[in-house]
Amino acid sequence: MTLTAPAPPDTAAHTPHRPPGRRAWRTLSPYTYIAPFFVLFAAFGLFPLIYTAFISLYRIELQTPGDMQWRGLDNYTAIFADPFFWTALRNTFTLGVLSTVPQLLIALGIAHLLNYKLRGRTFFRTMMLMPYATSVAAATLVFAQLFGHDFGLINYVIGVVGAGPVDWQTGTLASQVAISCIVVWRWTGYNALI
Repeated sequence: MTLTAPAPPDTAAHTPHRPPGRRAWRTLSPYTYIAPFFVLFAAFGLFPLIYTAFISLYRIELQTPGDMQWRGLDNYTAIFADPFFWTALRNTFTLGVLSTVPQLLIALGIAHLLNYKLRGRTFFRTMMLMPYATSVAAATLVFAQLFGHDFGLINYVIGVVGAGPVDWQTGTLASQVAISCIVVWRWTGYNALI
């Protein structure tokens, strides 16, 4: 006598039937959630970029902006021949190096120190964000007093040492150093905490 188990009932995996509208919503709903980003990106990111590229091929007078004259790539050849462009490019590069390199080196050092178990570590971390939280107008007033030509604190200290005053506002390298000091002061603490 052999015993055989009864065969299992033949039931295919039955999925509940969903109406077509619900299935379409399930497929399309992720796109509706990210659609606002793409609409805003197209309006405020992509359109200005394409419009600027389009406008750069025309000559436009500011007094008559509707009167556009086709120049093609002549605008680009003219800008590369302009010495002011190369001066602006050099100044931008110098400011970038003078601001970024010291800022990141100091921020790494501060971040390393704040990583230790120090007493009052939270206080010091909060103090690192104070320059970032200071308004730009207040920082400008303070640094204008520090870097003033006649009565600035930094020129006073330089005068005590015996050197002549530095013209921080009209000298090219001096003004770049002054701007870099402001940028380093403002962003070093923020970068240290990141």
